[in-house]
Amino acid sequence: MDSDLESPCVTDAVAEYSAKMIDVWESEECERAMAVLGPGKTPFNVGNAQKVMDINTFHNRAGHLSEPILRLSAKQHGITLTGTMDSCRWCLPARGTRAPVPKQGGGYRGKRAPNDVFRIDLCGGYTATIGGNHYVLFGVDAATVWMVCYAMRRKSEALAVVKRMVVDAAHKAGTAIKRIRCDCDALWTSSDFKEFCAGMGIALEYYPPGVQQYNGVVESAVQRCLKVAKASPRAAQELLGPAGFSRVSGLSVRGDELWAESAKDAAQKLNQSASPSNPGGASPQELYTGKGGPFRLVPFFQYGFVWERPATKMDDRAVPCFFLNAGDNHADVTVKVLKERTGYVCYTSNVAWAALPPSGGRWECNASPTPSAGTLPTPQHLPFEIVASPPAAAAAAGPSLSPPPSGPALWPAPSTGAAAPPLPRPPAPSTSVAPPPPAAAAAAGPSPSPPPPGPALWPAPSPAVREMEPPLLRPDMPRCHAKDLRVPQTFKEAKQSEHSEQFMDATKREAFVRAPLKEDIFMRLPEGCGALSGKIVQLNKSLYDLRQASREWYALLKKCLLALGFEQCMADSCVFHLVEGGEVVLLLVVHVDDIFAVGTKERCDQFGKDLGEYVPVKSLRELKWYSGGYYERDREAGRLTISQQTYTEELGERYGVEWGGGIPLPTTWKLWDFDLDKPSVEYPFRALVGSLLWIALLTRPDIANSVRAVARYCSAPTLIHWKAARSILGYVVRASSLGTSFQRGTVSGSSLIAFVDADYASRAAHRRSVSGGVVMYAGGAIAWFSKTQKCVTLSTTQAEYVAMADMGMEMILFLRQVWRFMLPKELRPCIPLYEDNEGTIKIAKHPISNSNSKHIEVRHHFLRQLVDEKEVEIIHVASKYQHADFLTKALPEREFASHRDYVMNLK
Repeated sequence: MDSDLESPCVTDAVAEYSAKMIDVWESEECERAMAVLGPGKTPFNVGNAQKVMDINTFHNRAGHLSEPILRLSAKQHGITLTGTMDSCRWCLPARGTRAPVPKQGGGYRGKRAPNDVFRIDLCGGYTATIGGNHYVLFGVDAATVWMVCYAMRRKSEALAVVKRMVVDAAHKAGTAIKRIRCDCDALWTSSDFKEFCAGMGIALEYYPPGVQQYNGVVESAVQRCLKVAKASPRAAQELLGPAGFSRVSGLSVRGDELWAESAKDAAQKLNQSASPSNPGGASPQELYTGKGGPFRLVPFFQYGFVWERPATKMDDRAVPCFFLNAGDNHADVTVKVLKERTGYVCYTSNVAWAALPPSGGRWECNASPTPSAGTLPTPQHLPFEIVASPPAAAAAAGPSLSPPPSGPALWPAPSTGAAAPPLPRPPAPSTSVAPPPPAAAAAAGPSPSPPPPGPALWPAPSPAVREMEPPLLRPDMPRCHAKDLRVPQTFKEAKQSEHSEQFMDATKREAFVRAPLKEDIFMRLPEGCGALSGKIVQLNKSLYDLRQASREWYALLKKCLLALGFEQCMADSCVFHLVEGGEVVLLLVVHVDDIFAVGTKERCDQFGKDLGEYVPVKSLRELKWYSGGYYERDREAGRLTISQQTYTEELGERYGVEWGGGIPLPTTWKLWDFDLDKPSVEYPFRALVGSLLWIALLTRPDIANSVRAVARYCSAPTLIHWKAARSILGYVVRASSLGTSFQRGTVSGSSLIAFVDADYASRAAHRRSVSGGVVMYAGGAIAWFSKTQKCVTLSTTQAEYVAMADMGMEMILFLRQVWRFMLPKELRPCIPLYEDNEGTIKIAKHPISNSNSKHIEVRHHFLRQLVDEKEVEIIHVASKYQHADFLTKALPEREFASHRDYVMNLK
C-alpha cells in the first residue's frame, strides 16, 4: 500500500477491522458452523448446485438483470443457460417497461484506480423498514462501478454512515478514498462533513444543483437497485401465497418494510454480475477487491433453516428463516436472515436453504383485493387459534359458511382420525366493534366472501394436566379463568368481595391474551392453580400487565385486518379502510381493543363475522361512546354532535369547581406578570392542565388558546396560574353540554375550508407571536391548533405569513393523506384559506423577494408552492369574520361567543 496515498487514520481503522475478522474466523463458533455444513459443502446449495439452469430462473436469482448480462455472467461461472428469455412479470410493474433492469451503468476508466473517485448520494424518505430506517445512502466507485448502500433512520446519521463507508471501502479495495463527489445538499456542505474529509485527506467535489447528469453514475445505480428492490419482493410474495409477508412477525402482506434489505441485496448481486464496460467483462467485485468472491444465486427471501441454540434438549436445533442479503462487510460465508417466528434479523454462517417454498405448493396466487377466501391466510400460519362453532351456530350462519363449490382447496381439511371432542367456545369477546347505522355510511358494496371451512379444534388436555386441575369449589381463592372456581355474578358482588382488588377488566384481559410473544418470558403461577401453583412456566401469549402487551395486541390485530384485505393509513397507523371497485366501503378506527367501523350496517355486520373467525369480537351496535366522547345523532336533521359532558362534569367534581364565567380567561389577566422568587404552588396543576389538554384536543377548540397559555408554566406554576386553570375548568363545566357538531346540507357542503390568524408579539418576555388555525368540514371543525411560533417575527405581516405556513402543514396532511385515503377516486380539492392580512396574501401569491421579506426563513416559503400548484387558494376576509381569531388571544365575551358558535357549529 502506497504510504503517500494512504491516510494513517484509515490504515489504523482497516488494521483494527482485519484483526477483528481474524479473531472471528479462528473462533470455535465459526469452526462448528462450518463443520455442520459438511466437508466440501457451502451454505449456498440452492444456487451453486445446478450447472444447467433455465435462463428465467437464473434471471430471478441473479437480481433481475438483462439477458446480455445474464449470459455473460453465466459464461464466466460455467453455467449453461437453457430456454428463451421471457418478459418478467415482476420487472414489468417495478420498472414500468417490458425491459428488465438495465446492464451495469458507466464505463471503465482506464486511467483511474479503485477509490480514486467515490460518488455518494442520499435518497429517501421511504416507508419504515424492519429496523425503523427511512433513508439509504449509496456509494459508487467511479472506476469499477462497485456499489454499496447503507440504511439509516434519519438524515442526521449521514456523517456517521460516511465514516463507516470510508473504512469499509478501504478494507475492500486496499486503498483509501481520495475524492468524494456529491451534490450540494446541506448534509455534504456542512462544516462537520468538510472537517471530516479534510482530516481523512479526502478531496470534495460538488456538481451543480439540479443537474443530475453530472453525477449520473450514482443516480443510475440508485435507480437500478430500487427497481430490483421492488421486483424481488414481488417474486417472493407470489411463493408465500395470499398471506404474503405477513406470515413473518412484524411484516405487512406486501412486505414494504423490506425495501432497504432488498436494495442492499440488489447492490450485492449487481456487484457480482458481469459488466461489459469493464475489461474482459469482469464484475465490479473482481476489479474493486482484486478477487471475485462467491457467486451467490440465492434469491431474495429464500426459505431456509438457521441453527439456533435449543433451550431444552427436545427443542429443534434449526428454525425457519428467510434470506435477506450478505450483510455489511462480513465474511463471504456469512448471510443476513430473518427469523420467521420472531421477525428478528441475525447474521449467521450456519444455514441450510430449502429447495421448496414453505407453502409446499398449497397456496393460490390469484389474490383478490376483496376480503375473500382466496386472500385470507390459512389458520395454521396465523398466531391465534380458531374455535370450532357448534353445529347449531354453523347452521344458523347460512350459506356464508359453506366452502366454495369448486377449485383447489385453500384450507387444510380437518383431521379424520381419532381426536378428542371439541372444547366449548371461550367466553365473551374482548374486541368491541361499534358499527354506525345505515344512514351514516355510504352505499353497500358486495359482502365479503365466506370464512374458511373446517376450523381447527382445540387439542384435548393430557391426563397429567387433567390431574393437576384444582378442586371443584375453592371459595377461598381469588377469581381466575378456571371453570371450577367461584365467579361473582355482578360487578357489585365483585367489588364487595375480599378479593376485589384482584379482579380485572375481563374485556382487556381477554383481548391482550390473544397476542403471541416474541420474547422468552417466564412467570410463577399464583395460588389457586392446583398442583401447578408456584411453578415457573413460559408464556406463549401475552398478558395484560406486560409492558409489550399493547404492542403485541396491535400487531396481531393489524395482521388480521391486513389479511382481510384492509389497507393501513400512512398518516395514522390506527386507521384502516377496505376498497372495493375503487371506492372505500368500510373505514376502521382502532383504539386499543375498541374498533369504530364506518359503513353500512350489512357491511359492518359482515366485518364482525369475518374478524370473529380470528379474534373474538362483540358488536355494540350503534356508536354512542368512543374514546371518552359521546356521539349524538339526529337522523331527521342530519346532525352529529361529539361532546365530553360526562368527563367534564366529573373533572369539575374532582377539583371542586361547580360554575365559571362566560369566557375561559378574562382579557385583563397577565399570566407572565408574577414574581419569579415566589415558590411553586402545591396544587395538582399539571394533572389539571393535562385533563384540560385532553378536552381541548378532542372536542373543544374554544379553550385551545387558554390551555396553551397556562400549559407554558407547568415547570413552576404559581398561584395566578392555578387560578387561571380553575377559571378554564369553570368555563368548561358551565358549557359542558357544548360539543362540535357536523350538519348535512351546510353552505360549504362536503368541502374543506380553513381560517388562519396570528397575534403579533403577544408576550413581553420573548416577543414571539401566536399562530391559530382551524380546518372545517360539514360546518364543524375537524382540526385546529393554537401554538406559539418558534421564531421572533419583525412585523404583523411576517407573523401572519408564519401562521399560514403552519396551516399549510395541516393542509398537506388532509390533501395528500386523509383525502386520498378516504376518497381515492376523487380529485384533490383546492382548499380556500381565509386570511385577513393583505400584505401576507401578496407575499404568498407573488414570489418576489424584497427588503421586507428576504429575511423570512426558507421553510416558510413552501406555502408558495401550494398556491402555485392550486392546492390552496388564499382569500381575504374581514377581521370581523376571521374565525381563527379566538385561537390566538383572549377576546371579549361577545366576540368570543361569535367565533366559538361558528367553529363548533352551535347555531
